[in-house]
Amino acid sequence: MPPALAALGSPGPLISAEEI
Repeated sequence: MPPALAALGSPGPLISAEEI
């Protein structure tokens, strides 16, 4: 899942993990 979609549907910690 692309980070943009993760940002829309997931909590912050998961987004940060995807970006790193």
